[in-house]
Amino acid sequence: MKKKPGKAVDPAETEETAGTEVFEELEPAVFSEEVNAKLASMTLEEKVAQMFLISPEALTHSDAVEIAGESTKGAVNNYPVGGLVYASVNFKDKEQTKSMLSGVQQYCNERIGLPMFLAVEESGGSDYSPLAAANGYEVQPLPAEIGAGGQPEAAAKAADGIASYLSEEGFNLNLIPSAELAGGTDSAHDNRCYGADASGASSMLAETISASHAKGISTAIGSFPGKRAEGFNGEEWTTWEDEDALLFQAGINGETELVMLGNTTCEKLTGDAQTLCSLSKGAVCYLRNHMGYTGIIMTASLSEEIVTGKYSSGEAAVEAVKNGVNVIYRPANFEEAYQAVIDAVNDSEIGADVIEQAAGYILTKKLAMAGGV
Repeated sequence: MKKKPGKAVDPAETEETAGTEVFEELEPAVFSEEVNAKLASMTLEEKVAQMFLISPEALTHSDAVEIAGESTKGAVNNYPVGGLVYASVNFKDKEQTKSMLSGVQQYCNERIGLPMFLAVEESGGSDYSPLAAANGYEVQPLPAEIGAGGQPEAAAKAADGIASYLSEEGFNLNLIPSAELAGGTDSAHDNRCYGADASGASSMLAETISASHAKGISTAIGSFPGKRAEGFNGEEWTTWEDEDALLFQAGINGETELVMLGNTTCEKLTGDAQTLCSLSKGAVCYLRNHMGYTGIIMTASLSEEIVTGKYSSGEAAVEAVKNGVNVIYRPANFEEAYQAVIDAVNDSEIGADVIEQAAGYILTKKLAMAGGV
């Protein structure tokens, strides 16, 4: 996949201009012949379904899904979603997990001829290793512990351990590593960060991505632009560029498959102090035009209260898609969000080309996974 050349402008050049004003245009990506041929064979509904990464419970309307049975098969036939994300409630033992994942992967390939993203968030530590805890794998150290040790090779070793058992079970996507620096106003998730030193954390993040890729596990770094960027504008942006941006650039240079936008505000990117980065064209354009990112851009979970308190599931999904986001992650109501995007295309609120671009980014990765482009 190639991007048409766009003008990269440094938003720090002026304190008056917000990111959404500087990066107001998204240059269309140019996809391979194979991707374009697959896109041409798909319906609007199939393309939109590929843009959702949701839980198996949201797909099947079941509680604590542990098998891929007829209910799952019927749901995949109706909604061939791009991916499913699993949690501790879905794991009973190794054989059960393998059977569940292989079953849903088979249904997806039969339905649409594409692999499904089968995802989990497994970052190390007893509280953030649901698969290891359930199925008896060695729990790797927390990123914060690795960061405190100051050895990038320790990050590679932990990532290799995690990726090894994820691959063994049938997963292909881990929603890590955190590309945020520890500190700022929110310290609740600092255990998942590699510390507050930008240089050291960047090296550890790059090693984590490389080790994951070596075992066939894709990564999703997040959450852009990081929790320390809350409300940033003007002179504060220089600090972000010198420190926080290093981690995201390391992830992009390491060819992370996905970047997650945060449910946070950042005036420099969005142009105001209310718009969430996860729904913002400014944040998308900054990643594409300034940081050179050509992979998949996804929202943070749209079921979080900061989103649901302002938007319905449909409104949030439409806002994200029309502003250039490719994957909608965990909307509060999947079917409402899915239908709202389709309706928005049919009503010309979202251009068909926007859906084509989003699906193109996703298919580029999936066809590569399947041994194509």
